[in-house]
Amino acid sequence: MFRAEFTIYPFLGGESLPRYVQAAIDAVRSADIEVDIGLFGVSVTGELDTVLKAIHVAVTAAASAGANKVVFSVESVDGT
Repeated sequence: MFRAEFTIYPFLGGESLPRYVQAAIDAVRSADIEVDIGLFGVSVTGELDTVLKAIHVAVTAAASAGANKVVFSVESVDGT
């Protein structure tokens, strides 16, 4: 199992998510992948293929909605 965490920029605080962050979340959910929303970023956990698919759809959607940068990390969460 793997976890990818990503932050989408420009980073804006506030009560609602910027449109490009919401677009990325919606795209990942549309791919039937569960999203965990944190204070400073979004994460997904699953098999490597699922995590990589989530990154692909999130970056594509965020960029299309006006994001200018997506920073992510991927880590093994089960020691593999």
